[in-house]
Amino acid sequence: MLIKRFEGPTMQQVVRQVRAEFGPDAIVLSQRTRNEGGWLGRGGTRVVELTAAIDRDRLQLPTAAAPANGATRAPQEPSWEPLQLTRALIEPLEDEIRSLRRAVDDAKEQRNDGALAEQIRELKELAQKLGRPGELPSPHDPAAAFLRAGLRFDLAEGLAKEVAARMADGEDEGRARVEVLANRLEERLATPRPDLQRSQMVIGAPGVGKTTTLAKLVDRHPRNDLILLSADTSRREGSARLRGAASELGVPFEELDSARGLKRLRARTVFVDTPGFTARESKVRTSIADIRSELGADAEIQLVVAATTKQADLEAQLRAAERCRPSSLIVTSTDETHDLASVVNLILQPGTPPLAWLGCGQAIPADLELPDPRALAESVVSVSA
Repeated sequence: MLIKRFEGPTMQQVVRQVRAEFGPDAIVLSQRTRNEGGWLGRGGTRVVELTAAIDRDRLQLPTAAAPANGATRAPQEPSWEPLQLTRALIEPLEDEIRSLRRAVDDAKEQRNDGALAEQIRELKELAQKLGRPGELPSPHDPAAAFLRAGLRFDLAEGLAKEVAARMADGEDEGRARVEVLANRLEERLATPRPDLQRSQMVIGAPGVGKTTTLAKLVDRHPRNDLILLSADTSRREGSARLRGAASELGVPFEELDSARGLKRLRARTVFVDTPGFTARESKVRTSIADIRSELGADAEIQLVVAATTKQADLEAQLRAAERCRPSSLIVTSTDETHDLASVVNLILQPGTPPLAWLGCGQAIPADLELPDPRALAESVVSVSA
């Protein structure tokens, strides 16, 4: 790591020096302003001082040679000498900065530029309307009820236009509001076919109920030549729970170490449980994507999310699952919250797979229901709202 002190009369000039020498990836470690010259603190010249650092690999410079004793790090970086710094002082900072860089790079890799651009567009539109109060919906505007319910601004506006059209034909506003939302939700429903002999896999973040959900799906499926697999081999608890469920359901169970293990099971219908993952866990997502490819295009890939998850995290889970190409959505924990606005926002968001099932408890298979679009709409906006 290179560390250097930069000086100049203004902050802008010093920052330009840092960027010119270290580039845009430089990190500022300290900053201060002092006076040079003058008398008793008066007069003199103002000097801005920045201490900045940069990894050698960011500048594509050769790394200092390792010492002869085989240590993995050089004992001293020449750029530290003017600042009287040592390896003991710098090593923790160096590790922390590199860890931060990896996290930032991973976040850049996982971001969805299209979704980000859409969110920025929506925020700009809202900011423009806030600057023109006359364009914001009044409390009596149909959009106001959708906004109060927690629906996205763009979604509320679109639904309000349909409500206004129904009201112009004489329909009651409350009924129109529920019917319009129910119709929009109905367009986003999948049609589960438990009668088909097709392989299935559940994916999603940790703690959303994938294992229990998979057991519910197995119990609704014909048992002919079916085998239950756990790819979550790193967690004994998950495998043990699924093994117990398989025993109760009367189906064989195996642990799946890798996608290659599916090759010998090509003639069978497999139901696969997977480890939970987040956007940062690229290795886990890669292994799940490999399993998905091995299962083939006909397999049903169910993205499982919990209704108790906040909106931003639901959207992050959807983006994290994109590589696995989910074909349908299952929402669990609907019995644990009365606020399903974030779920409705997710269902109606472009790019979300169609909704197949709602999980409303732990019982197998009773607590897995086909979604009722009208009931879901009424849970968000009531007729009397």
